[in-house]
Amino acid sequence: MRKRIQPIRHIIQVLFFVLLLFMVVGTICSFALGGVEFTEPLGALQVLVGVSIFNTPEKLYFLLASSAVLVVVTVIIGRAWCAWACPIMSVNELIEYVMKKSHYKPLGERGKKNREFGETRFATLAGVVAAAGISGSAAWCNFCPIGAICRTRSSGLIVAGAEVMILGMVFSANLYEKRFFCKYLCPVGGLLILLSKISAFFVPRADEKCRSCRACESICPEGIPLYSNNPDMSKCTKCLVCYTNCPYGAVRINIF
Repeated sequence: MRKRIQPIRHIIQVLFFVLLLFMVVGTICSFALGGVEFTEPLGALQVLVGVSIFNTPEKLYFLLASSAVLVVVTVIIGRAWCAWACPIMSVNELIEYVMKKSHYKPLGERGKKNREFGETRFATLAGVVAAAGISGSAAWCNFCPIGAICRTRSSGLIVAGAEVMILGMVFSANLYEKRFFCKYLCPVGGLLILLSKISAFFVPRADEKCRSCRACESICPEGIPLYSNNPDMSKCTKCLVCYTNCPYGAVRINIF
């Protein structure tokens, strides 16, 4: 079963990519599927801060209701969106696979292992929220690469030049470091980390077979040291790479 998880995850990633690209109608910070509207949590937060966007209680209630589903899902299963559904992460993983097969080593990783910039995602998140308060609008959603993909259908599959440039910069950053945008700049990831602080479901843990070989830390996209005592699991994307690749089979998944 362990070896089947990653192929299953990649299939789900493809399905979500197709769903977001061809079946979802995206707007600035929300999308509709089958007549049901959802508001992305970061978009909802920007609207709440930039109060000039809505002026009636009905709009506020709709905003909270349309974002509640995604917030509750994150609280329950953590950052699973990032590893199982996010189109940006999916493309970044594909680029990482191509670079590995072509024996290309990202520039930022040459001569220095596990380069760290710190949790700059939170700085980006703070900047996005501040921009919403100053501008009175969901300013970030105009530049969000996830939104750029969701909006392709409404724009006839032709993304505006600015959005093409944004996606190009996000994906080309992999040449410097794998998943650079996801690890250091994505404000959505930063917000999901905060929401995941209280998530206690489907959490990978090291069991008694663990030999502290640090393989989990080296293969984890977020560099989480499962072998240590009480590692911070709020950054875990539930990709389960540690579960499928631990050489000693020492990683278990705590469902509850």
